[in-house]
Amino acid sequence: MLSIGQLAERTGVSVETLRAWERRYGVLRPVRSRGGHRRYSAADVERVMWLINRLTSGERIAQAAGSLCLVDEFRRPRLDHGIMSQELVAAARDGDLLKLEADLDRVFASLPITLALDSLVFPALVELGSCWAGGEENVTAEHLLSESVARRLSSRFGALRPVDGDTLLICCADGDNHVLGALAFAVLAATDGWTVAYLAGSTPLPEAARLGTMLAAKALVVVCTMPEPAGVALDYVTRSAPGLPWVFTGPATAAWGEVREGVSVWGPSLDEAREASQTLQSCRRTG
Repeated sequence: MLSIGQLAERTGVSVETLRAWERRYGVLRPVRSRGGHRRYSAADVERVMWLINRLTSGERIAQAAGSLCLVDEFRRPRLDHGIMSQELVAAARDGDLLKLEADLDRVFASLPITLALDSLVFPALVELGSCWAGGEENVTAEHLLSESVARRLSSRFGALRPVDGDTLLICCADGDNHVLGALAFAVLAATDGWTVAYLAGSTPLPEAARLGTMLAAKALVVVCTMPEPAGVALDYVTRSAPGLPWVFTGPATAAWGEVREGVSVWGPSLDEAREASQTLQSCRRTG
């Protein structure tokens, strides 16, 4: 069993990077010594070397880490993302609750939250939503899948107890009830040590601002999925809502160019939003 310093020496990856990989992606599975120190096994050395090979071949760390299924101590076969996403679509359309729940259990047990959502759940929801927009009567299928995912995220969020740390207030723009991205980011932020005030969907931003001021929030994060509510929210914030650090993230921000003064954009993806929140956290700790 190795200390993290010995693991770094063994693999050539810095201690800081190993800690980041463990915290963000769960690719290492340390055990605790009797003294409470993390200890790493030969399997962890193999995992790190496998990741190095993937990174050398040009993959990003999030993609490479997602290829490691973390159900057991050792690797399991990689999920075929395309096939699994289609299986989620089919199970939701057919109303096959047993298969849908089993598939989601497998997805969330095998992959980090960000990869599970970005690679499997969100593409499935987009397909179901596109069919509904095209006239196919399957809105119940989209709701069935999204609510099943929301239950899992809510369970994880409920298991995380607030810490005595800085506060992030997280909500969706008024008129936007697509909450999965906001809820997932709330889980990730709480995991990283933020005290999270989560307001769910369609939140009037003046009320969110008042609460953010009361809580002395370090940032008020508006997660935007739908373009129209996102545009209205941005106009409101840049026109009449100074005094708080305002942040926008979510898929609706992907097409934005330069935003106006006083507003930050933490990228359209969960990975980018999490990385930005961790940077803010680090700056405050060292500042």
